[in-house]
Amino acid sequence: MSRAGPAADAGAEPGAGAASGSGATSEAGPGAGPGTTSGAASGATSGAGAEPGAGPAASGAEAGAETEADSLLQLWADFDEDDTDNERQLEHQKQEAARLVAMAEKHAKQRRKADAADAAAERAEAEQLDQLEEAYRQAIRACGDLPIEWLPFEQCAFLVGDSIEPAQFLVASRSQAHGQNFYVGGTVNVRRRWLGDLGMQGHCESYSSMCIIGVAIGRLGGRIEAALIDYAKNMFPLACENRARDSRGLTAGINFIYMCHV
Repeated sequence: MSRAGPAADAGAEPGAGAASGSGATSEAGPGAGPGTTSGAASGATSGAGAEPGAGPAASGAEAGAETEADSLLQLWADFDEDDTDNERQLEHQKQEAARLVAMAEKHAKQRRKADAADAAAERAEAEQLDQLEEAYRQAIRACGDLPIEWLPFEQCAFLVGDSIEPAQFLVASRSQAHGQNFYVGGTVNVRRRWLGDLGMQGHCESYSSMCIIGVAIGRLGGRIEAALIDYAKNMFPLACENRARDSRGLTAGINFIYMCHV
């Protein structure tokens, strides 16, 4: 009996151990083991299999993203190139506009200069005509008692650049009208030239009348006198009594061109 107790105790321990072992086995092995192992394996397998399965899809997405990015970059490059072309065109248009403005300003400046020059020339001519007309009027008043004919001022006044044909016509018409010998000359003092002075014989001693056919300033008067003498001697060699082709009676002032008739 004393030995059965220990044996029972000993047997209980193995039994408890078996039960304990059986319980552990039941939890891990028969009951839960297969399911747990299957789930874990399945999870592991699923996790391991997801990477190869997801690889092509990810590659496709990445490739699509890269293609879209390339398209955007190309589109941006096209836009940038278009902007560059537009900027070049705008810059060219600005330069062309600036060139046209500069050209217009240059032409306007030239026109202003030309207008100013024309205006200055017109003023100078007007001043010369005023001087000539005043001298013409004074000479008329000074010779009121003499047999001197004075044509209208507008018909006699000459400026630089004027044609002398009107004066030539006067020489021809008066020569034919009078039918007498004549003399062409120039003087700065009409009265003195007609009446004469110390050392100078007056035309009144050789001719019966005088006609003023021109009035001009300075050397122009001398050129007109010389040209008319040449004309008269060539056209009317018998009637023209001029011997010399000169302008001895003229000065740098206002000069009168005349014809004297016998």
